[in-house]
Amino acid sequence: MENEHIFRLLEIEPTDDKKAIKKAYARMVRQYHPEEQPEKWKEIHDAYEAALAMAERSMQPVVMPEQSGGSGLPETETVSDGLDLAETSSDSGDELEPLFETMGELSARQKEAKREEQRQAAEQLMQDIQELLVDGLFDPVGWEEVFKPDNVELLLSNKEYMHRFGDCLAKYKIHVKTWQLLKEKLGELSEYYRSRTEAEEDTVGIQGEIDYAERKMDAAHYANVGQKTREGAAHCKKKRFLRVIVGVAAGVIIMTFAMVAVLMVMFT
Repeated sequence: MENEHIFRLLEIEPTDDKKAIKKAYARMVRQYHPEEQPEKWKEIHDAYEAALAMAERSMQPVVMPEQSGGSGLPETETVSDGLDLAETSSDSGDELEPLFETMGELSARQKEAKREEQRQAAEQLMQDIQELLVDGLFDPVGWEEVFKPDNVELLLSNKEYMHRFGDCLAKYKIHVKTWQLLKEKLGELSEYYRSRTEAEEDTVGIQGEIDYAERKMDAAHYANVGQKTREGAAHCKKKRFLRVIVGVAAGVIIMTFAMVAVLMVMFT
């Protein structure tokens, strides 16, 4: 990260003053919370650490070469650009510590509120999925809503949510078109997850849960197919039995009419 860009992010002039850098950082993080704007917050945090590292390097002692004639110069000299090092050392951010502690408490409360919001959203999503499955009908619009980006991120944020999704699929008969659509959507979900993993953005390790959901869906689908096959076979068997009964009855009726005709001929 270039020096100018670092201080531009902190909205201050380039400086080696740690106190000024910390004050700038505290001011900026009030504007960009890590939960609400994580990318911007990360840029500011990285800039803050880079600026502090530069300030540290600027105060490192520089070893001067020895003079053959003895110039009387000291062996080391601290480069401070006119900074009072004692003052800089005392300005270690003590006055900013309460601010950082308050921000930490706020962040913890916001994280818990976000987790609760996610739990409620997950419950609603599971209800929506069950409503789509309970009728056994093909509803492509409803499934598109289930796999909208916000819900995809929700499913990938927690193993429990993906596991419950798989359990929902296992409970119901799945229409063949629904199964085909879900097969496609879970494939896309798995591909998206792998792209996140390759970009090192994933920390959940949820591929196994995606596979679990797909296995449950396949098992429910093939069980449904098997049941329909058995029902179809039973229906065919019943139809064959009925045809035999009808044939036998027709034969009996024909034979009866024939015997009656013979008797009528004999007695006339």
